Amino acid sequence: MTIHINHAEYPMKQTHIPNRRLLLRLAALIVLAWAAGAASAQSSMPFKDGEPPPAGVEPYNDEAFYYTVQKGDTLWDISERFLKTPWKWPALWQRNAREVPILNPHLIYPGQRLLIYPDRGVIAAEPLPSRPTPQPRVDMGEPAPATAPSGGFEEGPMERRETLLTFSPINRIGFVRRQPVEAHGVIFKVQGDAKQMIYERDTVYIRPAGDAPLVMGREYTIYKTVGPIRDPKTDRRIGYQHILTGRLEISRLEPEFAMGVIRSSFRTIRIGERLMPYNELSPKIPVADSVEGLEATIVSSEEGGRLLGEGSVVFIDRGGENGVAPGQRYNIVYQEAAKPNPDLGNLVTLPPVVLGDVVVLRVGPSTATVVLTRSNRDIYPGARIRTPIQ
Repeated sequence: MTIHINHAEYPMKQTHIPNRRLLLRLAALIVLAWAAGAASAQSSMPFKDGEPPPAGVEPYNDEAFYYTVQKGDTLWDISERFLKTPWKWPALWQRNAREVPILNPHLIYPGQRLLIYPDRGVIAAEPLPSRPTPQPRVDMGEPAPATAPSGGFEEGPMERRETLLTFSPINRIGFVRRQPVEAHGVIFKVQGDAKQMIYERDTVYIRPAGDAPLVMGREYTIYKTVGPIRDPKTDRRIGYQHILTGRLEISRLEPEFAMGVIRSSFRTIRIGERLMPYNELSPKIPVADSVEGLEATIVSSEEGGRLLGEGSVVFIDRGGENGVAPGQRYNIVYQEAAKPNPDLGNLVTLPPVVLGDVVVLRVGPSTATVVLTRSNRDIYPGARIRTPIQ
């Protein structure tokens, strides 16, 4: 039996009710989406109003906050925690080329401060604020941002067909000298409640040292020494490494001490670290001809690691006494000897194999600081440096 339904008698059931249900469902979905968006916006900051922020977090404004790097942090972890994905760490590194000096993206230090805008997915997108001071400051100019994994190393044309090498963190890298540099002062206290770690804009107390008096309004580099540094293969003593940790300006002089304000923090600054006069180096380095027949050894790295790669800052055991100068290029090489005939005892030296390149950044009498600009394989302290192979 066939049943015929007159659709004209049931217009609301067949047409209007399903549409009404659909509209109600869509409205519910819109409300849920709005609520989820609002909750997400509220939860983008790692703290709520009236609640104490988590360790290392300091409110800045309604959109951003400071994060002080903690022991064990990596850029990967920080990006995942605050930007909701670890894959934004390269942008995190590059945007901090000026504000937070990260010379090696895999090595960050407790005490470094990042300005984080979680909703924008950006870190340190604008200059970090600084307190005004009546004292004169040295104008560092506008260094080029780090845009390559070489830690700020760039290359570009100059007038008269010269070549300019740019290394933006030039004033933050250290050096090796035969003897430790004579300190002009030592930090013995930081203003605050028994603080041990020192940050930008902190006021510190300085004990004069050496024969040269501290100068009001002058800027000084903060440093510490490590060593002695020895040749990793021969154990020959090379000198002492000077690690630059920051920069301060003398703000007050007293008969037995001085006071200074931290202007820049390169790494963790601690009580007991020393001062040397700040002498600004230009980040723009003209290319120079390499020394013919030069051979040198990588004796250690800026960060103290064993595994070196592109962007690593390292020290070699040749300097100005050997003709080494900023802007020179050298090859990293590996060379073996072998017996062409196993039955005979004579060894033949095989042609050198180029593993990478370095560029000289700063030079002392017997040592130089260089940056690895290219590496074909893993490099370790003890690697040989030589005049480029034509």
